[in-house]
Formats: sequence, C-alpha cells, structure tokens
Amino acid sequence: MTALQPGPVDTDFFHRAGMDNTQVGQEGKKESEPYNVAKQGYDALIKGEKHVYAASLMTKIEGAVANLVPDALKSSMHEKMSKPLGE
Repeated sequence: MTALQPGPVDTDFFHRAGMDNTQVGQEGKKESEPYNVAKQGYDALIKGEKHVYAASLMTKIEGAVANLVPDALKSSMHEKMSKPLGE
C-alpha cells in the first residue's frame, strides 16, 4: 500500500467543492496535472514505497516542510489558502 498525497491537482475538485474563488482553487492546482500525479503514485506503488508527495515540486517541498512545523501552523496555512479571495 502506498499513501499518495498529491496536493492541489488540476481537476474539477475545487469547482465541485465551491472553492473556485480561493488561492488553492485558482493557483495551486495549476502546478499538478492528473496524469502526472497518477503516474507518480503508480510508480511509487510498484516500487513498494510507503508514501509519495506528487506531482509538483512545490507539493514535494510543502510535504517535506510539513513534517517539521507544528500542526497549528499547518492548519493556519491551509485555512488561508482555502478562504475566498478578498476576505
């Protein structure tokens, strides 16, 4: 089993979640294409890796940093990225 953490991906997820007008819904998802996320997840599974951050470099960096920062800071960052723009 491989845990896949893709971060924002260019799919309809943010539209369906009513998050079109958020930082993550407008900007973040443009860095990762669904095919690349799926391929990296599949490749990690085949290699027997337990975990993979895919696909953009920013997602990989954020994943590495997330292991070093307190949960309260991560929560605050996620809240900021998911708030409607202009609020």
